[in-house]
Amino acid sequence: MYVCQYADFVDSEVCKNAMNKEWYVNDLNAILPLKRWNYVGSPELFSLKLVEETPWHNLGYDIIAVHTRWNHSAVKEALGGGDPAFVTMIREPTQHFESLYGYFKFYKLLGNITLP
Repeated sequence: MYVCQYADFVDSEVCKNAMNKEWYVNDLNAILPLKRWNYVGSPELFSLKLVEETPWHNLGYDIIAVHTRWNHSAVKEALGGGDPAFVTMIREPTQHFESLYGYFKFYKLLGNITLP
Protein backbone atom coordinates (compact mmCIF):
# COMPACT_ATOMS: atom_id res chain seq x y z
CA MET A 1 0.00 0.00 0.00
CA TYR A 2 1.23 3.49 -0.80
CA VAL A 3 0.40 7.01 0.31
CA CYS A 4 1.45 10.06 -1.65
CA GLN A 5 0.59 13.37 -0.05
CA TYR A 6 1.63 16.22 -2.29
CA ALA A 7 1.45 19.97 -2.38
CA ASP A 8 3.42 21.24 -5.38
CA PHE A 9 1.60 21.63 -8.68
CA VAL A 10 4.68 20.85 -10.81
CA ASP A 11 6.63 18.22 -8.90
CA SER A 12 3.49 16.71 -7.45
CA GLU A 13 2.31 15.70 -10.90
CA VAL A 14 5.19 13.21 -11.14
CA CYS A 15 4.29 11.74 -7.75
CA LYS A 16 0.56 11.72 -8.47
CA ASN A 17 0.97 10.16 -11.90
CA ALA A 18 3.25 7.44 -10.52
CA MET A 19 0.71 6.59 -7.83
CA ASN A 20 -2.21 6.69 -10.28
CA LYS A 21 -0.37 4.36 -12.63
CA GLU A 22 0.38 2.02 -9.71
CA TRP A 23 -3.26 1.62 -8.70
CA TYR A 24 -4.53 1.44 -12.27
CA VAL A 25 -2.01 -1.15 -13.51
CA ASN A 26 -2.25 -3.30 -10.38
CA ASP A 27 -6.05 -3.13 -10.01
CA LEU A 28 -5.87 -1.38 -6.64
CA ASN A 29 -8.66 0.66 -5.05
CA ALA A 30 -7.84 4.34 -4.64
CA ILE A 31 -9.36 6.87 -2.27
CA LEU A 32 -11.05 9.37 -4.57
CA PRO A 33 -13.71 11.97 -3.79
CA LEU A 34 -17.01 12.20 -5.64
CA LYS A 35 -16.40 15.93 -6.15
CA ARG A 36 -13.23 18.00 -6.28
CA TRP A 37 -11.29 15.28 -8.11
CA ASN A 38 -7.90 15.86 -6.45
CA TYR A 39 -8.82 16.90 -2.90
CA VAL A 40 -10.35 15.07 0.07
CA GLY A 41 -11.11 17.27 3.07
CA SER A 42 -11.04 21.00 3.65
CA PRO A 43 -11.03 22.51 6.16
CA GLU A 44 -11.38 19.29 8.17
CA LEU A 45 -8.68 16.64 8.44
CA PHE A 46 -8.90 13.48 6.38
CA SER A 47 -11.34 10.87 7.65
CA LEU A 48 -13.18 7.97 6.04
CA LYS A 49 -16.48 9.83 6.50
CA LEU A 50 -15.34 12.14 3.68
CA VAL A 51 -15.49 9.29 1.16
CA GLU A 52 -18.10 6.96 2.66
CA GLU A 53 -20.75 8.06 0.13
CA THR A 54 -18.70 6.92 -2.86
CA PRO A 55 -20.09 3.83 -4.61
CA TRP A 56 -16.74 2.05 -4.17
CA HIS A 57 -16.36 2.73 -0.43
CA ASN A 58 -17.14 -0.85 0.64
CA LEU A 59 -14.35 -2.25 -1.56
CA GLY A 60 -11.64 -1.04 0.82
CA TYR A 61 -8.68 1.09 -0.16
CA ASP A 62 -5.10 0.42 -1.17
CA ILE A 63 -3.80 3.88 -2.08
CA ILE A 64 -4.38 7.60 -1.56
CA ALA A 65 -2.78 10.02 -4.01
CA VAL A 66 -4.82 13.21 -3.63
CA HIS A 67 -4.52 16.45 -1.70
CA THR A 68 -5.75 16.08 1.87
CA ARG A 69 -5.38 17.60 5.31
CA TRP A 70 -3.15 14.96 6.87
CA ASN A 71 -4.47 12.69 9.60
CA HIS A 72 -1.99 9.83 10.00
CA SER A 73 -4.17 7.51 12.04
CA ALA A 74 -7.20 7.97 9.76
CA VAL A 75 -5.15 7.37 6.60
CA LYS A 76 -3.59 4.26 8.13
CA GLU A 77 -7.07 3.01 9.10
CA ALA A 78 -8.40 3.77 5.61
CA LEU A 79 -5.63 1.64 4.12
CA GLY A 80 -6.56 -1.30 6.30
CA GLY A 81 -4.13 -0.73 9.15
CA GLY A 82 -0.97 -2.78 8.88
CA ASP A 83 2.22 -1.05 7.86
CA PRO A 84 1.63 1.02 4.68
CA ALA A 85 4.48 2.90 3.02
CA PHE A 86 4.19 6.68 3.20
CA VAL A 87 5.67 8.97 0.55
CA THR A 88 5.35 12.74 0.87
CA MET A 89 6.60 15.92 -0.76
CA ILE A 90 7.29 19.05 1.25
CA ARG A 91 7.50 22.38 -0.52
CA GLU A 92 10.05 25.07 0.13
CA PRO A 93 8.16 27.42 2.53
CA THR A 94 8.57 30.66 0.56
CA GLN A 95 7.44 29.11 -2.72
CA HIS A 96 4.53 27.50 -0.92
CA PHE A 97 3.43 30.83 0.58
CA GLU A 98 3.71 32.59 -2.79
CA SER A 99 1.64 29.88 -4.44
CA LEU A 100 -1.06 30.05 -1.75
CA TYR A 101 -1.00 33.87 -1.86
CA GLY A 102 -1.99 33.81 -5.52
CA TYR A 103 -4.23 30.73 -5.46
CA PHE A 104 -6.37 31.93 -2.55
CA LYS A 105 -6.21 35.58 -3.71
CA PHE A 106 -4.82 36.82 -0.39
CA TYR A 107 -4.06 40.11 -2.13
CA LYS A 108 -7.80 40.83 -2.02
CA LEU A 109 -7.70 40.55 1.77
CA LEU A 110 -4.32 42.15 2.38
CA GLY A 111 -4.38 44.91 -0.19
CA ASN A 112 -1.86 45.51 -2.91
CA ILE A 113 1.46 44.43 -1.37
CA THR A 114 4.42 43.16 -3.31
CA LEU A 115 6.22 39.99 -2.32
CA PRO A 116 10.02 40.08 -2.69
